[in-house]
Amino acid sequence: MPAGSKSTIFLCLLLAALPVEAQRQKDPVAIKGLLDLRELNTAGKFAVMLNGEWEFYWKRFITPAGFKSDDKPVPDLYANVPAYWTEYSDRIKVTPDGFATYRLIVLLPRFYRQSLGLNIPVFDSSFELWINDSLFYSNGQPGKEPGTEQPGYRPGFKRFTPVSDTISIIVNVSNFSHRRGGFWRPMVIGSFATI
Repeated sequence: MPAGSKSTIFLCLLLAALPVEAQRQKDPVAIKGLLDLRELNTAGKFAVMLNGEWEFYWKRFITPAGFKSDDKPVPDLYANVPAYWTEYSDRIKVTPDGFATYRLIVLLPRFYRQSLGLNIPVFDSSFELWINDSLFYSNGQPGKEPGTEQPGYRPGFKRFTPVSDTISIIVNVSNFSHRRGGFWRPMVIGSFATI
């Protein structure tokens, strides 16, 4: 094959790959506990990783009612998700054993009420996941000290239909049986058919 043909083929492949890379760079990312999907094109199928900065409350289990109280909790930090919580030790004192709450607010496009799917990873080593005010999924039994936790390993997939343009996701995680704890795998939300 002539050298010019090889360069043309290479250039075509490079140009074809550019839009894909540009699209990857536009994936929404959570910032300070908020993931804004209001501009997302939801006319077709979509899937979004819930990566980025989640509110993180070390050595606290907080349910939805706790975030509605007059004395609202203040996060210890905005934790990078996915990651083991020991990776936050440069900002606060965390240990492999312990418990915590993660929280993310997701803003949906206006009046979006189609069925969504949530691909739920495993957490080390037990968790309860709340969507808005309801316990949505759990794995094992989280506890606040050794002996009160029942670890489990059950990733899942669940369907739900939003009732408002805002979704609150709260995950209470405990770890007293693994060498590291936390939210170390990505969670994905999207149109039900896609997830």
